[in-house]
Amino acid sequence: MRTRVGERIRSGYNRRGFTYDTVRVAFSSGLWHIQPSTNTILNSPGVRHMKTTKTLLVLSLLAVMASAVVAQPPQLKDLREEVRMEAQSLAKLTQEIVDKVFSFGELGFQEEWTVEYLTGILAEEGFEIQMGVAGMPTGYIATWGSGRPIVGFMGDIDGLPETSQRPGVAYHDPLIPGGPGHGEGHNSAPAVDLTAAIAVKRVMERHGMEGTLK
Repeated sequence: MRTRVGERIRSGYNRRGFTYDTVRVAFSSGLWHIQPSTNTILNSPGVRHMKTTKTLLVLSLLAVMASAVVAQPPQLKDLREEVRMEAQSLAKLTQEIVDKVFSFGELGFQEEWTVEYLTGILAEEGFEIQMGVAGMPTGYIATWGSGRPIVGFMGDIDGLPETSQRPGVAYHDPLIPGGPGHGEGHNSAPAVDLTAAIAVKRVMERHGMEGTLK
């Protein structure tokens, strides 16, 4: 809108006496935003009333238009990129899990340190932990969210007998001669599983998406 008013040089107003009222409408993060921005020069009650009325009419019209616009859901490609970036931000944790579980090297049904460590990480992220699944003392299910779809992550965490090994060398060098270890690479499985579950959970939480992760 543009309104011309009389000159008031003494008060410092522009000689041209032109003023502009603008309203900015922007779309970001799936929401419409209306932000009035005014640069108003007034010199009489009549002009002030006219400008206020017009501004309120414009704002009311824009509010009605914006309320009719349904927020667009995020695109699949954008969600994939968000999950990828979230997983990348967990790189340090991923490596720590790989090394930590390798150092435990516990046999099947005896992975007490391993399970305590992994479920502790998941609990801090808001997952509910159920222990003793299927009658196995170290079997667990971590659950977050509700409804469908239901997405599952599964990986072995047990070691093998007589595969104790010092990390970082390409020859046989057991930490404990004859002891168990992760000669099969099961120390990397929980690292990948937890990283994926946490990354997906954070993105779902950010967008208020329905679904269950296990």
